[in-house]
Amino acid sequence: CPPRNHAIPLRRMWNAAKLDHFYSTYGPEVAQFGTQGYVEETPQGLIYPVQEAGTTLFFRCDWNTGTKIDHFYTADPGEFQAKVAAGCQVDSEPDIAQGVGYLYTSPICNAIPLYRMYSSSRVDDFYTIDEAERQQLLTSGVYQDEGIAGYVLPN
Repeated sequence: CPPRNHAIPLRRMWNAAKLDHFYSTYGPEVAQFGTQGYVEETPQGLIYPVQEAGTTLFFRCDWNTGTKIDHFYTADPGEFQAKVAAGCQVDSEPDIAQGVGYLYTSPICNAIPLYRMYSSSRVDDFYTIDEAERQQLLTSGVYQDEGIAGYVLPN
């Protein structure tokens, strides 16, 4: 397993006015979103800033209709390419061009699930490592389960 001390926090942010969750490992980007009304929440595990043995890129693209933005993340290159072909925009920032870091696609090296959910009413993709939080959101009916996005190291 790659050294744990090489991993960095997957930081989650929330903007209540935009009903949007945002995830990043890149400090300047987190600071920029903080000036746009996003509030940092609990980190969602640790991922690697560069590819390590057994990891894959956690891709990101953004849906932006002009009135609503939704940040989408996946470890599946085919799913990512399909979303981009459908209009999901890739960030132009060179440090985060297509992804936010590297995570595992299976529960190796003591990695835990990063659950993915989607709210059609909010148009929001949501990711959590907290099973209780996941169950609460699924029970509320606001979010629907989309399985496991990947595996991350615990905080």
